[in-house]
Amino acid sequence: MSVLLNDRAGDIPGTERTKRPGARRRLTRQLFKSKTGTIGLVIVVIVILTAILASILSPHDPKHTEVSKRFTPPMWMEGGSAQHPLGTDNLGRDELSRIIHGSKVSLMVGIGAVVLAGGHRNRVRLDRRILRRLD
Repeated sequence: MSVLLNDRAGDIPGTERTKRPGARRRLTRQLFKSKTGTIGLVIVVIVILTAILASILSPHDPKHTEVSKRFTPPMWMEGGSAQHPLGTDNLGRDELSRIIHGSKVSLMVGIGAVVLAGGHRNRVRLDRRILRRLD
């Protein structure tokens, strides 16, 4: 004789529901058990926070040019200054500010790739449909 489990399971002796961890909880547990998983998560969180707080963290405007400060070396090299810790490029733009603001673009490209790769619900692969249209 089989017993159907419903919302009242547990009322009948021997039909207690066993608590199994969900997929999300299992994934979180495995992630924090793994040293490399934890390090990867920390790096991703740092990149996300850097992208969100880019305007606060960057010391200069990434588009502002100062031709007089072209090719300033990083601060640990001779001729470098703490005003531009990673130096300046050929137009005098601060490299650190450009890297910080570039994290926003990098994050958007990464999220877009994930959405294109696995964010669809159709059985036909989205990448195949895109390639067919390009052909």
